[in-house]
Amino acid sequence: MLLTLRLILSKLFMGISACKHVGIRLPICIALVLTCLSAQALQQAENTITHDIDQTILDSNVELEVRQSILTLIDKMESNDVISNDSIRAIENEPQPLNAAEYYLIYRVSAYISYQNGNIQKAINWANKAIGYQEQMLKSQLETPLFFDIYLTLSQYHNELEQYQQAYDNKEIYMSRYSASRSKLRDDRIAALNEKYETEIKQNENLLLESQNELKRLQIKEAENEKNVQLRNFIILILIAIVFLGLLLRQISVRKKLKILAKTDALTGLFNRRSLFRKGNQLVTEAVKEGRSVSTILLDIDFFKSINDNFGHDVGDKVIRMVADIGCETIRSRDYFARLGGEEFAAILPDATIEESKAFAERLREKVEQLDLSPLNINHKVTVSVGVANLEQVSPVFDNLLHAADEAMYNAKEQGRNRVCCYQPNNDVA
Repeated sequence: MLLTLRLILSKLFMGISACKHVGIRLPICIALVLTCLSAQALQQAENTITHDIDQTILDSNVELEVRQSILTLIDKMESNDVISNDSIRAIENEPQPLNAAEYYLIYRVSAYISYQNGNIQKAINWANKAIGYQEQMLKSQLETPLFFDIYLTLSQYHNELEQYQQAYDNKEIYMSRYSASRSKLRDDRIAALNEKYETEIKQNENLLLESQNELKRLQIKEAENEKNVQLRNFIILILIAIVFLGLLLRQISVRKKLKILAKTDALTGLFNRRSLFRKGNQLVTEAVKEGRSVSTILLDIDFFKSINDNFGHDVGDKVIRMVADIGCETIRSRDYFARLGGEEFAAILPDATIEESKAFAERLREKVEQLDLSPLNINHKVTVSVGVANLEQVSPVFDNLLHAADEAMYNAKEQGRNRVCCYQPNNDVA
């Protein structure tokens, strides 16, 4: 203080001497010198105050306070209440200036109001403006739900605008802040517990835990021994079960093959004579009860004996399989095609009239006639004679229906073969 006073007096005398030297009167000299000293002192004091304020801001570790009126708006926002812009303007007009944390929350409320008014992009702009104040706030304050919940809100806004990358980025920031907040809360609780309990109690607890751990290790070792025994027994049971399962599956497979062989023809894979009669009787019975129609087709390969005699039975078997394949391709999904034996085939056509059955038989005959037998070294065509009968033409018994189709087939053979004949009750050829 004395040093400062001496410095002022020294400058005062130097100023007066300088004024006298240039011929200025003494009172005026004193006034000029005092004015200069006052201005210099004021500038120095202002620099000192500014430096002290800046240093206080930089060195502050205190979180910014938020006034109650802003917290009330936040509570309304979280309760999805209606908030008007007048509430924000009222807070901004308060005599006490807003700090960075309060601006942050004010802009967050503005984003909420814009979103409630349907302007999502404006809400995003307000939220981003709020985030801009983070540089003026402490990290510990930003990691509280009051300040990091804005990222979850931003993620929702971007998602509604289908800006999925921005929504994902903001959700990531929210999760990071949330994790940091939970970690801080956990650390605070642990610290509180550490302060609450004394060291001696903790040591006793540690000794108790060690004893418990030793007991658990012994129990675990015993449990592992029992587990190994159980595992060994379980493996033995599994192996036994696998063996029995393999035998069971083999037995089921054999039975399944036997059932298939009992129902199908070994050469063509078609249904055999036994299956044909069982299905035929069933369809005829159902047709009689429900008043529906059933037709039967019987076909025989013409001059098949000459094929066996001239080219061998292997070629004859191939011809039979080719005719069977054509029959399977021609029939409908609900029809029933079977091999009666030798070169004879039969088909049952549910819900088919005599005209529809004849048309099917004609297609089948034409396809057989168009077979290319050159790979079998047969230089002539193979033909079939086909007989067609309908349930309305005979008494409602499948044997009678099949017999009628057989008579029609022999009529086709008598008329020159390679043709389709329909059964007529008076034995005339259709």
